[in-house]
Amino acid sequence: MGNGSRGEMMGPFLCLWIATFFAVSQGCPEPCTCVEKKYGRQLAECAYRGLQAVPTGLPSNVTTLTLSANKITSLQQSSFLDVTQLQIYNNPLNCTCRLLWLKTWAENTLISIPKRDSISCAAPESLRGIPLGKIPKLQCTPPSVQLTYHPNLANTMLYDGVMLMLVLSLIAALRLHILRCSLWIVPGAGVAGAVHTTRW
Repeated sequence: MGNGSRGEMMGPFLCLWIATFFAVSQGCPEPCTCVEKKYGRQLAECAYRGLQAVPTGLPSNVTTLTLSANKITSLQQSSFLDVTQLQIYNNPLNCTCRLLWLKTWAENTLISIPKRDSISCAAPESLRGIPLGKIPKLQCTPPSVQLTYHPNLANTMLYDGVMLMLVLSLIAALRLHILRCSLWIVPGAGVAGAVHTTRW
């Protein structure tokens, strides 16, 4: 078989490979790079890209996703449905109640997650530098509100110049907020007020 015939046979295969390569590249969101692996799987290389969130529009056959050394502070579980290997270390994670699912998920998932000790919190300040797997249990309960007023107004007549104080206590996760709303009646001017906030 001559070189000309061999070239004619290889031509269609070469064109098909080039077309497949460009189709794969076009399906990869910027600034990531997608690389073809065995059995039609892909690796999405998104590390060291300055990303602040997980890129959208990743090809459905991406099974390895690298997001290390970016500026990602929060993650959503829906981003990793088809992934078998995930790299997310060295990101400034904000370890609030919204990210608590990641700790539980990482402890129970079969997905390969390298360098888990390097997946650490950057915020809040009390958890800075602590690996995600070692953060204490957070009090992720819904806020409770309590409203009180002084003096007792059940049987009190209000006159010009009387000052009322409303204290609104909002107890949220990791912090207590108390709003003190002072209302008073000013002769000839109606009702005036001021708000003061105290945090612990």
